[in-house]
Amino acid sequence: MALAQITAALKNEFAREGCRVVFWDDPNGEFQDSFKEIHLEGVEALSLPQHSALEIKVRIEIDESPDQKFLLYAPTDVPDPADDWLRDIRLYSRSFRADRASMTLRELGLSGKALRLHIGKRILFFNSRVRLQKLRRFVSAKDAEKDLDRKMLAVVAGSSSAEPFSIVRTLLHSMGQKADLASDTQPRRWAGIKRLQLGTCFWEMAAELFGYAEETPRFVDFVSRLFVSDFSHQLQVKTPPGLEPLQLPKIGLSNAAVFLAQWRD
Repeated sequence: MALAQITAALKNEFAREGCRVVFWDDPNGEFQDSFKEIHLEGVEALSLPQHSALEIKVRIEIDESPDQKFLLYAPTDVPDPADDWLRDIRLYSRSFRADRASMTLRELGLSGKALRLHIGKRILFFNSRVRLQKLRRFVSAKDAEKDLDRKMLAVVAGSSSAEPFSIVRTLLHSMGQKADLASDTQPRRWAGIKRLQLGTCFWEMAAELFGYAEETPRFVDFVSRLFVSDFSHQLQVKTPPGLEPLQLPKIGLSNAAVFLAQWRD
């Protein structure tokens, strides 16, 4: 992580209203050298291993003026509350991490330990600065892991929206007008989706929306079943026996009809 990027992120933290103390937690101690090079105007930087908890409390709450700001670096993870002698200060301070996942979360305006761990699992996606910038326009502060996966899928698929129907429609269009549904034709960006480990996310979405849940899912099979299900829905008669194996479960029929109606429009 570049020193300039860390410095800029710390400046943003201290620029927040009412922010006087920032704890920089570094569980693996990988930024100990970087910490020594951090210089922020109006901020006193202290390495916690070099000072006792009592000394820190006195300096922050008694000795210094109320306007003095502090950056407290710890090459360890956050202690358990019962063992944290600075717990009272933590409660009114801000927490900072400089690992790749935490910096990504901060840039996206997200928070939460669960999401930080999830981003670590999706690090292949975030290796591209271009993909990260495209994702920013979709992300909401309330996003959970499932929401984030769907929005990453939208970016890789090239969809203009992160709505599920838009993602499926974009992939369908990318197959081209001469796609052969009798072969294993794949959408143009499907290879990228698999490489970035987002294929499972797509099939979970397909199962939830259309009831398509196969042990070995294939996109051409999924598309065939969408069209057959809509065909039966439009006829409003019993599905011909030869097509019954290709019909989606009842829970997906209405969504298939709506999706293809939008596609035709």
